[in-house]
Amino acid sequence: MDESNQIKKTNDAIIKESREAFKGQWGNVLVAFILSSLLSIAIGTCISVVLFIVYSILDFIFSYQIMGLLLILIILIGGLVSIIFQGRIWNWQNTYILKRSRGEDISNTDFKSVFEGISSVKDLKPFFLDKNNLLKNLVPSITMLLSALAIVFGYALLVIPGIIISYMFAFVPFISAEEKDLAPIDVLKKSTQLMDGYKMKLFWCYVKLIPLMILCILPCGLGLIWFGPYSSFVIAKFYDTHK
Repeated sequence: MDESNQIKKTNDAIIKESREAFKGQWGNVLVAFILSSLLSIAIGTCISVVLFIVYSILDFIFSYQIMGLLLILIILIGGLVSIIFQGRIWNWQNTYILKRSRGEDISNTDFKSVFEGISSVKDLKPFFLDKNNLLKNLVPSITMLLSALAIVFGYALLVIPGIIISYMFAFVPFISAEEKDLAPIDVLKKSTQLMDGYKMKLFWCYVKLIPLMILCILPCGLGLIWFGPYSSFVIAKFYDTHK
C-alpha cells in the first residue's frame, strides 16, 4: 500500500489491523513488559547496592565534611546511571511494540540494546567520561522527560491544552525508538509535524476504544491487563499509517 493510501486509512481500518496483529500476542507483550520492569528494578537495586558499598568504603577513608560532598557526588552519579538505563529500557519497550505490531519477531528477553556499549568493565570509562558519548546515551531519557514535562505542564494550565500536547507528542516514543540519532527537541518537533492535522483523528480513534475499555474495567479492572497492550498496538498502527 502506498503512502497516500495509508494516510487515507480510516480509524476503523487501523483498529481492525491492530486487532489482527494483536491476535496471539497478548502473552508475549505482557511477559516482555513484566521482564523489562523487573530488569529496571534490578538495575536500580544494583546501582543502589554498589553506591552504598562505595560510600561505606570511602567513609573509612575521608572525614565527615568531605563525605558530605562525596555523598552528593555519589547520588548524582547513581541518578545519572539510572536515568540512562531507564531511557534505554523505554526505547526497548517501544521498539518491541512496533516490531510485534508489524508482525516481526523479537525476543521477549533480548535486552542487548539496553546494555549496548558496556559489554565489559573497560567500556565503563568511555561510556561515562566521554562527554559526547554520555550525551548520546542520555538522549532517550531526556526525550522521555521533556515530553512528559510538556504534557504535565499542559494539564497544569487546563485539561484541553494537556490533551492537545499529549496528542502532539503521541509519536515521540516510536520516533525515539526508530531514529536514535535525532536530538530530543527534534524528536518532539517531528512528532508535532506528523500529528499536524491528525490530532482529532487520533481523538476519535480513542473514542472508538472506549466501549472496549469499559468492558475491560467491569471485571474489577482485570481486563485492563489485556487492554493496555492492545491499545499500544493501536497507537503503533496509527503511527505506521501517518509517519
